[in-house]
Amino acid sequence: MKTTIALSALALLFSATAVHGQDDDVRVVQLPVDWSVGTRYNLTVEKGRRETQGDTVLRDMTSTTDVAAEVVEATDAGFIIRWTFNAVHLPETQPSDPIVDGITRLTEGMQLDLIADTHGTVHGLANTAEVREVLAEAVAMLRAGVVESGVDEQMVAGALDPMVNAMLGEGMEGLVIKDAVLFSFPSGGTFVVGREQAYEDLLPFPLTGEMIPTNAAFLLESVDDDAGTAVLTWRQTLDPEKTAEAVKTFLENMANKLGKEAAAELEGFTVDIRDEARFVYDLQTGLPRLVEHSRAMSTGPRSRVDSLRFEVLPPR
Repeated sequence: MKTTIALSALALLFSATAVHGQDDDVRVVQLPVDWSVGTRYNLTVEKGRRETQGDTVLRDMTSTTDVAAEVVEATDAGFIIRWTFNAVHLPETQPSDPIVDGITRLTEGMQLDLIADTHGTVHGLANTAEVREVLAEAVAMLRAGVVESGVDEQMVAGALDPMVNAMLGEGMEGLVIKDAVLFSFPSGGTFVVGREQAYEDLLPFPLTGEMIPTNAAFLLESVDDDAGTAVLTWRQTLDPEKTAEAVKTFLENMANKLGKEAAAELEGFTVDIRDEARFVYDLQTGLPRLVEHSRAMSTGPRSRVDSLRFEVLPPR
């Protein structure tokens, strides 16, 4: 991911410079990254997930978290940006759950020391051990609560162990920093107003984990000099040809394992992932004022939309 971002940023820089050299009327914007130690800002982070199957809503969850951010290190290699998770707000309409409430209280106060490159793009975590301890305690609390509710321990292990391995294993860092990666994704980049800057990336195929190529692009839609802002959008979709090949292989494997009749029931089965994001950048600070992102995923009749919204506020 770090390599992809670095190459993309380099490509954007050269393409923007070349265009500027050809036409003096072209507006080129370089997002500034000049954050000194002690730079602070607050985030309100709204997260949502809605899952449906046909017309049936399977899950509809939202939460809001207050995060205090501070640059605690700034060197020639980049930055360490500390995110401290303060209050977590769950909707009053959501039924109270002692396990959820306990885990929520546990994560309040948790800190992420995010490693960012010279562009300000987050790509790592500096305090992995401390974060893993908090997550391990949350998992233990969840496991104990489910067992106390009367569920067989073996069933609990079967349901939770894959999640635990993902949360506490090698993939832990990626899961923990993924929201911050999105928040900082275009930071420090060079963009041309009205000029789409396309590139290719990879995403895991939902059914197998196989990496599938994607088609992605940034577009600097507008600049408001009076407000000191720039509006940047980003989109990403699975490559349709490669996705169709992956679906075909998956169905063939299903036919071999379950029989052709079972596979025939999946005729017309499709898979799709679509990312859309909008960034409103402050041209003086180089920080977003607002970030809105949604990822729509569908596998056959089942669909899921994950939404994420960051609003940047002055320090309180």
